[in-house]
Amino acid sequence: MAELEDEVARLKSQLARAKGMNDVMWETLMQSVAEQGKEMAAPDQIPAADSHEDTNGRERKRGKTKA
Repeated sequence: MAELEDEVARLKSQLARAKGMNDVMWETLMQSVAEQGKEMAAPDQIPAADSHEDTNGRERKRGKTKA
């Protein structure tokens, strides 16, 4: 009986360590997701569709149109 109780105690200890590691990984993931959300451009920072600037802020050359 004592052997089984020792085994249960060992398994509970391993479970507690695994839960702790899982909690740390979850927190790390959530922080990473939150940081990525902050890095995304706000709607007022996105260039308008009719803008003639490319993503580097330079004027974009317009192709010749046939009249």
